Amino acid sequence: MSRKNRNKNQKTQDFTRSNAAVQPRAETYEQPTDASPVAPESLMSEPVWTDIDNRQPKRGLRIFAVVVALIVTVIIAIGAGGLLAMVDLEIKPHDLYGAVTGKDVDEAVQAAQEEYESIFAAASEKITVDLGEYEAEEPADEAQTSEEAGEDTEEDTKKTEFAVGASSEIAGIGEVISAGTNDIIVYKPADDGSSAPSTTVINDPNANYPLPFSTVDLSYFDDALFIGDSRMLGFGMYSGLTNATFYAVTSFSIFRYETMPVVQTPNGKVPIFDALPYDQFTKVYIKVGLNELGGSDASFIKVYDEFVTKIRQMEPRAIIYTHAILPVTAEKSRTDHTHSNENINARNEALKQYAEEHQCYYIDIKPVVSEPDGSLMPEMAGDGIHLKAGYMELWKEYLRTHAVIF
Repeated sequence: MSRKNRNKNQKTQDFTRSNAAVQPRAETYEQPTDASPVAPESLMSEPVWTDIDNRQPKRGLRIFAVVVALIVTVIIAIGAGGLLAMVDLEIKPHDLYGAVTGKDVDEAVQAAQEEYESIFAAASEKITVDLGEYEAEEPADEAQTSEEAGEDTEEDTKKTEFAVGASSEIAGIGEVISAGTNDIIVYKPADDGSSAPSTTVINDPNANYPLPFSTVDLSYFDDALFIGDSRMLGFGMYSGLTNATFYAVTSFSIFRYETMPVVQTPNGKVPIFDALPYDQFTKVYIKVGLNELGGSDASFIKVYDEFVTKIRQMEPRAIIYTHAILPVTAEKSRTDHTHSNENINARNEALKQYAEEHQCYYIDIKPVVSEPDGSLMPEMAGDGIHLKAGYMELWKEYLRTHAVIF
């Protein structure tokens, strides 16, 4: 064989070997019999977390049960706490139901609407309030004699018109009638010519306590101050006592007398004792207690006594009228366990006892506005609580025939 042929045969063999190297190697696979183990790829075909997933339903059920148990425990704890609070505060299920359903709120809104529905009709009217007269001292001139220096030289009568408009305050938040009376207190110089005020002798209004009730004319109320809640507010609006002064506002509570805005001033509404002038009134009527029902008589009387004490400090010549809480209608008393006649009567007994012990004059108009059972006549109050405007005359006449002259 020639050299040329040998080289050709060599290349052919090399090509054959190279092709044989890249050819897939043929392998045989035997079908497993019943006794053969499961093929490895059947296990590896599923993810490695298959067993964890299979256990997830049981684990989720346990978590759900724990969450439900916690929720039930919290609900039971809240319920038990609420029950203990109801027992401690003497709250009855009826009151709780009314608060939850909003029934009490609806009744209060309806009552306010009925109480003030006639106010809008008189929106264009004006109430003229005589703020009374006060004597002002002018500085003594050097040319004046000592006798002239002590004489009054000027008198001034101020009148202020309060326009009663259809506002949100009149419609329920509250409006003070004839508030902000003469707040100028004039002292005469002492005999020695100093600027210090001289001592004024004030007759003790309770020196001969108790004095009998008498009948007076309406001028008796010229220097009278009426303090109270929405019922007193309505009395100030419709009684015709425009010569009296009213510090009254809806929802007034004696527990908030130090901070609750009541008296209208040029700078806005302020609490009673921020506006009360010194030694201005000789009669003070205090009618509170309805909004304070629900608490104990002892706590109420304690704050009431503090209030009366401050009134006497500011108005040393005034007699104090402790006004009883007016009753409510039988229907209102039956459906409202807080503002019931039973609670009102108990609170009035505490007020009456306080009046006797602290030289106040107890006033109770129940005989002229109530039925034989002591409940408010239903035709007198559209909401079961507040007297209609047409019946304020009965209230005024009772006060006029139960006045103390000293």
